[in-house]
Amino acid sequence: MLERTALPVPTNSNIAATVIALAGVGVVALPTGIFASAFSEELRERERLRHQHAVAQEIAQDVVDELVDIANPDGKPLEPP
Repeated sequence: MLERTALPVPTNSNIAATVIALAGVGVVALPTGIFASAFSEELRERERLRHQHAVAQEIAQDVVDELVDIANPDGKPLEPP
């Protein structure tokens, strides 16, 4: 014959311990998510500014090249005055 084993019955203290454990995880997880979101947003903003700066430099170089072509259409080296 098989013996019956006693199964633990959840008591109020077990339920309270579970609620406290889940609350503890939430206390850590919520600020972590907020910080991660802010960090990710800051990285996106820096990447956007880096791209914007690279585009501005490229446009400025194009403008300088165009001005040099206008000032010196022959392409000969300029003589000092």
